[in-house]
Amino acid sequence: MHRMIVALVLCSSCVPTSYTFSPTTKGEVPRTPGPKGCEFTVLANSPDEDFVEVGTFKHYNGDMPKQESDFKKAIASRVCDVGGHAVVAKPGAYETATVIRYTRGFHL
Repeated sequence: MHRMIVALVLCSSCVPTSYTFSPTTKGEVPRTPGPKGCEFTVLANSPDEDFVEVGTFKHYNGDMPKQESDFKKAIASRVCDVGGHAVVAKPGAYETATVIRYTRGFHL
């Protein structure tokens, strides 16, 4: 019994961090995937320039990231897949994030 509990604890720490994606729009905004490894930024607040909200990510599996770099790594391929240029999330509270696409295209 003790071995089973130890194995269960070890396996639960191996669960990758995952987020679900919910689109905000119902197809009015094309979500052309970006190239693999595309760049995107993590913002603490919505930008002052024009953007379109693409959708939201919500944490559902694994350890919730506490550092921006870990959060960015966990969602990187998904942001690119939905064509996002940036995500808006509160620093240190990466439970949910809003994916946005700039009207004038990606830029830093």
